[in-house]
Amino acid sequence: MVCAICHSHCESDNEQTFRIVICDDYEALANIPCTARNRFNQMSRLNFKANGRRYVVNVYRGHEATLIGGDDWTKFKRDFNVGQGNVVVFHMTGRTTKLMKRKRFSMMITGLKMH
Repeated sequence: MVCAICHSHCESDNEQTFRIVICDDYEALANIPCTARNRFNQMSRLNFKANGRRYVVNVYRGHEATLIGGDDWTKFKRDFNVGQGNVVVFHMTGRTTKLMKRKRFSMMITGLKMH
């Protein structure tokens, strides 16, 4: 079921994981579910690794939504052929450091093959 607040599927997210459902093949930004928004309050970038490749995406915080995007998000989607209907699951593997304000995530992508 789609959340009325963030328009995402956040009901099964928890403190360690959240998922992004790709709604459109051409969307340049992805909506962070409301259950994960607070993790991004002090962040302007999200660093993550997928299959050994590192990506740094921009974080855009608005009044009612938090989005990720940028060149590395586009590259990530291209590298893994992410498109409409795919689900990207982020799993937090590290802690946020006060000095660097950086969180480490690993991820699982459903139904995808790396190019």
